[in-house]
Amino acid sequence: MNINKSKIALALGGLLFLATPFASALAHEKHCDIEKTQLGSAMKDMKSSLRGYVKAFKDDDSQRMQDHMNGLLKLSAIAAEQTPLKVQSMHADNMVNEEMGMSDMDHGDMDMDSSDHDMSGMAGMEGMNSAQHSLHMQYMQGINQLQDLFKSLANTQDKDEIKAILGQLKTHIRKSHQSFRQDCD
Repeated sequence: MNINKSKIALALGGLLFLATPFASALAHEKHCDIEKTQLGSAMKDMKSSLRGYVKAFKDDDSQRMQDHMNGLLKLSAIAAEQTPLKVQSMHADNMVNEEMGMSDMDHGDMDMDSSDHDMSGMAGMEGMNSAQHSLHMQYMQGINQLQDLFKSLANTQDKDEIKAILGQLKTHIRKSHQSFRQDCD
């Protein structure tokens, strides 16, 4: 009888051992499933449109290239109106805020002269601390660079220039993704 109890205990222990990573994987998948956000969906669609653009370029199909470019420009405009999850999920960094004398500052209420830095109408800026604001500004700079590259791509017909811009896009996207992806690895 004692051997049977040991076997049952061992089986239950093994089951618990196997169930823990499975539960963690499900929680991890839910945490990292950014495609359920508007920004995640726009980025996924942008990736698909860019692949379509490259395929159309290789096929020398200027109409499909233009169609994909129109989509890329629209999607990048949508992405510019969003706030990445990495910024949204940051906890208040009170020490940085206090050091900078910004502890009570709401970065959504910033009144700046430059239209490039006017955050008052931007969704999600209300209640941001300085660390979130800084990271969000980096995101906006990256999105602006992405939009500039898309506009350059849209305004050229030269194949060598298109190849060069696609190379710049690849580098830019890789760096930006590394900076703003959630820690899901």
